[in-house]
Amino acid sequence: MKKILIFFLFLCAMAVSAQSIRTRFSTTINVFNNYYRTQIDTFSLGDSVTVHAYYKKGNKYSFLIETNDYADIINCKFIPFDATEKQLKKLPNALSDEVLKLRLQLKNNIENRKQQLLEVKLEEEKLQYRAKALRGEIKAVLDYQIPRSIESIGESLQTGDTVTLIGYSKVGSMNYYAMYSDETVGTFSSSLSRGFTIKNEKEIDFEKLPAYDDQEVKLRLQQQSSIVDSVMTIKIAEAKERLVETQKLLIQTYKDNRPFVITDVSWNSNSVGLINVSINITNCTEQTIKYVTFSGYFKNAVGDKCQNEIGGGSVWKAKGVGPIGPCPTTLDNFEERIQECKGSYIFDNVSFYSRVAQTFLLTSVSIQYTNGKTITLSGANLDKHVRY
Repeated sequence: MKKILIFFLFLCAMAVSAQSIRTRFSTTINVFNNYYRTQIDTFSLGDSVTVHAYYKKGNKYSFLIETNDYADIINCKFIPFDATEKQLKKLPNALSDEVLKLRLQLKNNIENRKQQLLEVKLEEEKLQYRAKALRGEIKAVLDYQIPRSIESIGESLQTGDTVTLIGYSKVGSMNYYAMYSDETVGTFSSSLSRGFTIKNEKEIDFEKLPAYDDQEVKLRLQQQSSIVDSVMTIKIAEAKERLVETQKLLIQTYKDNRPFVITDVSWNSNSVGLINVSINITNCTEQTIKYVTFSGYFKNAVGDKCQNEIGGGSVWKAKGVGPIGPCPTTLDNFEERIQECKGSYIFDNVSFYSRVAQTFLLTSVSIQYTNGKTITLSGANLDKHVRY
């Protein structure tokens, strides 16, 4: 008797579970216009649904239905799926308290499932983004010059440089980046906002990048470092060759322009007409210059010489004190002499006043060397040595 009772209860449980039926939409799309609720717009013809409960009053049907991503009570004037009213009458009352609780449970289950699927999707996207970064496909362009004080690679990066991002972390107010370019590789940090640090044609999702100190990122930087070193070795060798050629050309230029070259002459006057003159000269000989004397005059707007408003006369004259060292003559002494052979003078204590001066002409340059020899160039001979 006990076994019969257990078997009977089992059959009852099976009957209750069978109250939810699976079916498919088989009506035409026009039936959707008869629904009272817009949620049904989320369904398409042929979608599978589970009907959990049913209620009818007059010509209004109510159903508790469930799909993979939707669960709710819908109201309509017709049965919208492939089921008979005889089948539906076996289901629980769609408006009962028990079914309303089931409705909430189903909706929660679907929301939880959606959240889980979203998390899985985001994790997959993150893994894809990470793999892309480690393959070196995430390019960016710097929209500001990284300060030289920020770690080692900051010295090599300038505004507009293209870099490859492979790692990122934010710690407090600091942003840490792992990246490389054609000429440098490493990490750097910045307190500036990411939006003002790097720009790209497509938005860079920094949060999906692996951490800047991730082991894979470190390995990738090491691998890239050897590549960059190889490229830079070639570039440095080429740059040295170009530098040697430039130095040879400059040495020859010095020889061709002995005894000197005037590389700049500029002037200005203050509110009372006192004129200041700046002159740069390069010694193109192997002798050291002790003194250099410059002479010239100013012209007004109509081309006449300007008179010194204090003291009279039209000649402007100033003397510069050396030493100005000898110019480079070989590649071996180029580095030590290249700066020593240049002299720069600002004559702001010469009492020449003119409030109508428009142009200045340098008329003569006299050089006195430490060995006592003196050379003076003027007119056409001087013009050959003026390069400004």
